[in-house]
Amino acid sequence: MNTTTRLDRDQILDLCELIHTACSGNLPAAGSRTLGLFRCIQVTLLMLRHNLTQELLADIHTVSQSTISRVVAVYTPLIAELLQGWVPGVGDLDPDRQYIIDGTLAPCWSWSKRPELYSGKHHTTGVNLHVACTLAGHLAWISPALPGSVHDAKAIKESGFLAALDSQSHIGDKGYIGLGMITPVKKPAHGELADTDKRNNTAINRVHYLIERVIANLKTWRVLHTDYRRPYNNLRNHNTSRHGTHPRLHPMNKPHCDGDQMKTRRRRYLVAYDIREPGRLRRICKLMEAHGERLQYSVFICDLNRSELIHLRAAGEKIMNLAVDSVVIVDLGEIGEDRFIFVGHHEELPTRGPQIV
Repeated sequence: MNTTTRLDRDQILDLCELIHTACSGNLPAAGSRTLGLFRCIQVTLLMLRHNLTQELLADIHTVSQSTISRVVAVYTPLIAELLQGWVPGVGDLDPDRQYIIDGTLAPCWSWSKRPELYSGKHHTTGVNLHVACTLAGHLAWISPALPGSVHDAKAIKESGFLAALDSQSHIGDKGYIGLGMITPVKKPAHGELADTDKRNNTAINRVHYLIERVIANLKTWRVLHTDYRRPYNNLRNHNTSRHGTHPRLHPMNKPHCDGDQMKTRRRRYLVAYDIREPGRLRRICKLMEAHGERLQYSVFICDLNRSELIHLRAAGEKIMNLAVDSVVIVDLGEIGEDRFIFVGHHEELPTRGPQIV
């Protein structure tokens, strides 16, 4: 797993494929010339993972700050929309499973027109998120964001969690007393807890650490741990993008969608390249030799399915200098259809595409 983005290469390529398919190949203009699709997604994930300033991201990727701003503004809601189906709601939770619940504050700037964001409990501004995990310590659900001033008990009610599931079997802290959940017993005023209450509290605390560990892991994405700097109206998209890219909620860990047949069906592509620097030229050449067969010096025939095409394009973008190099990919249709007229010597066309292993 990549410690920079928290997703490995295959997971980022899955996102590339989702975006490429959703846009029908007409990718957003933001960052397309200077960064390419793969690096645009990397920039967005890097911002979510580390909450870096745009100036620093621009220096890292040797582009302008305005380019980073456009990329983050375009790709964050795009990723949020595409991953919405993989972000579980309360209706997706197993009613027969026991969950541990706790709330947390995702801090943000103190906007003067948003006084409801101030949390008296945490003495700072932010949004209230509720997190549920299983008794095995696996993240199961994250609630929509509510203003930081909302009490945990009210927030869990408004999330629909208690309405969808039997509250009596789930575990929470003292903030949920009175909601029918399994909670510790408060120490009475001017009194002491009974021994049975002490044992009850000890038993709850022995499992409650699991949700605290899950939340701590969640907040390794610094956009949920340090002040959120972008406009408040964009906060929902950032949370959805963040939740959808969590490794346990990622599309790679879910059953495949109806697009699997499209991923496996191969088509024939003609790929030609013009690379201006010998080192990059050699690397592109090796990449093309691994994916297809040479037709002419800088022209290859590749029989690829959609997933392999996305992988090829992303790998090429990482090698190229997008400001001066170029690659042309022409879809020639189904494999086996004759679309070539040769004059003089030529290489034989492949009878079927290579298998990438």
